[in-house]
Amino acid sequence: MAADPLRDPRRAGVAEGHRDRQGRRGAQEGRHHRPSATARGRLPGAVRQGGQGLAASSQGLRSPRLLGVAALLLLLVACHDGSTATSRDVAIRTNDVQVRGTHNSYQPPLPPLERQLDEGIRQLELDVWAQPDGRFAVYHSAADRRTTCPTLDVCLTPVRAWLAGHRRALPLYLIVEDKDTSAAALDALDGAVRDAMPGRLLVNPAEVIGHRWPTLAQTRGRVIVIFIGDLAGAYSRTGTSLAGRAMLVYASSGPLAAITSRPDPVAQAPDIAALLRAGLVVRTQADGEEVLIDQHRRQAASDTGAQIVSARDDGFVLPGGVSARCDPLVPSPCHPGDLER
Repeated sequence: MAADPLRDPRRAGVAEGHRDRQGRRGAQEGRHHRPSATARGRLPGAVRQGGQGLAASSQGLRSPRLLGVAALLLLLVACHDGSTATSRDVAIRTNDVQVRGTHNSYQPPLPPLERQLDEGIRQLELDVWAQPDGRFAVYHSAADRRTTCPTLDVCLTPVRAWLAGHRRALPLYLIVEDKDTSAAALDALDGAVRDAMPGRLLVNPAEVIGHRWPTLAQTRGRVIVIFIGDLAGAYSRTGTSLAGRAMLVYASSGPLAAITSRPDPVAQAPDIAALLRAGLVVRTQADGEEVLIDQHRRQAASDTGAQIVSARDDGFVLPGGVSARCDPLVPSPCHPGDLER
């Protein structure tokens, strides 16, 4: 993969360990990062050569019927390797797509996680609490323990099974927020994530950091995990390295810049636009602290172009009534038919 400046090399930054809670602290983040727009990638040579080779092999066929059969075989091969004109996964990058997600995804009245995935949700959020037995409980607070899945492993088992049956699904963003986890438990949490999402199922930070975001051909049916909270700095070695780690962290600049959060889509819209130009993935929130749903804020959240738009409920949809769309502010060859069918 060609290197691309997801970060500004002139500026050093540390991982953003702020808590992403309905925009309470998002507006207080430091200066934003404004490098030039990223360049688009080209189709890999192997794909081009493969198509040319098949086309050349048909030149010696003289019968119109045989030519028709050859054309059909060419189409079938193209469909099989995912390189059709309507699914240009090798040209569309992960950050070219906007998806909807949920905040506190485990908390009723939201349905179980696998049902949210069935509904088109492509971002989930889990709050984790380290337990004496080494496991990680999932709930919001001591005063509110409502949850559809009691522990991290129980939450992620059906998610893993769902992904196994939906290999062409858009990549899933999984946000893990530490609520009461000591620095000593970070390695155990990392291991729990790897156990839940083994092998190629997990998009490792090394596939993203220092590069452009991978293409859909590389991330479909996989999970991108992001660790947020007060211990994100310790987890990322004070914002300098994620070597050997399973999860990304929020960072707007510096060596780990790839994904970040700007919870307020109204006040932080200019900042979001600058981050998109820098090639980052941005999460924003369609709902704030207010009890009533603010439709103006929800529309603004979609309009920012932030790739992840989180809402309190699973009824929120992007413009056009869809769960995912080509990002309106990120120039790309993306077409609606390239997403999910």
